[in-house]
Amino acid sequence: TVVYVDDSYVGLPSCTLVGFPYPGAPGGAYIIGYNAFAKIQDGVNAVTANGTVNVAAGTYAEDVTIGKTITVQGAGAGSSIVVGPIVGSGSTFALAAGGIVLDGFTITRDGNTVAQWNDPGLNSAGVSIAGAGVNCTVRNCLLTGNRTGVDVNNSSGHNIRNNVIVDNRTGILCRNVTDN
Repeated sequence: TVVYVDDSYVGLPSCTLVGFPYPGAPGGAYIIGYNAFAKIQDGVNAVTANGTVNVAAGTYAEDVTIGKTITVQGAGAGSSIVVGPIVGSGSTFALAAGGIVLDGFTITRDGNTVAQWNDPGLNSAGVSIAGAGVNCTVRNCLLTGNRTGVDVNNSSGHNIRNNVIVDNRTGILCRNVTDN
């Protein structure tokens, strides 16, 4: 129900024990590929519904799609930084289920230079919540350098609070049915 992500795990073989003990872990340490991962998406894929993905400080170059009710907990804005790559999925974080909690990240994208601004491969949103996502929470994040910081589309009942949304083309976009 709890997994750990740390970008410093890159290059370690699967099932390698890492010396950060915590109670209840097999052998008293994280096991790469079982409960510890280098990428946030791998942690999201591995954690059980209603579980938690704890993300250590670092810079993660990836887009993350969350399709089940979980908490994704960063080390704090300015510490856990997620940069959506050019020609990614379109959103740095895509919340595609109800009850997701996203907490404590800097969320941005690659391609934030004048020369790249019109590149069609750029992500359009830092966080997107569409259709199936209801009652999601986005809190304590810094959303910067995105076309849209938070894009809520045909989805309702969200709690977007205690964020800093700055230097985006649009801060929060609520479109179609976005009640409550």
